Amino acid sequence: ITFGTSTAVASFLIEASKKRTFEVIIAENAIDNSLAEKKIPAVLISDASIYAVMSRVSKAIIGAEAIMANGGILGTSGSLLLAMAAKAHFVPLIVIAGAYKLTPNFPFEQDTFNELLNPGSIFDRNQTPKSNNINVIIPSLDYVAPEYISLYITNIGEHTPSYLYRLFAEYYTN
Repeated sequence: ITFGTSTAVASFLIEASKKRTFEVIIAENAIDNSLAEKKIPAVLISDASIYAVMSRVSKAIIGAEAIMANGGILGTSGSLLLAMAAKAHFVPLIVIAGAYKLTPNFPFEQDTFNELLNPGSIFDRNQTPKSNNINVIIPSLDYVAPEYISLYITNIGEHTPSYLYRLFAEYYTN
């Protein structure tokens, strides 16, 4: 299963399809035509169905906007939902990202490095009567803690979240 649009994840799945046969479950948030062009079998599900289908999944694969110094990631909004469902079903969560996404920053809470998107994209106050009491919050990112992540695959190899401190020491020491 995959979530969020990521060129790194798409490239990984395309390369993997050359050596193995598999079917990709795609949450609707992550519609990617590159998999269809390469004739990789895929099933499109709604984001709300992630937990329901997780029992049939062998791996969850997501991309990252940033890999934090503690081993957590900033991922597409909804990534935490997938991570929690994967952990509840004992499905390994694999993060595919380039090493350039390593950042020495530490997240202090879910919204430390988050941005809120324009609520007008999903909610029109003019069409809803008495909408003054409604607050619409649309975060652009989710922080996924390292305890949800099983493995990182980067352009410099595979790493567990507990090993990332060595990469940070290598890339961010004077």
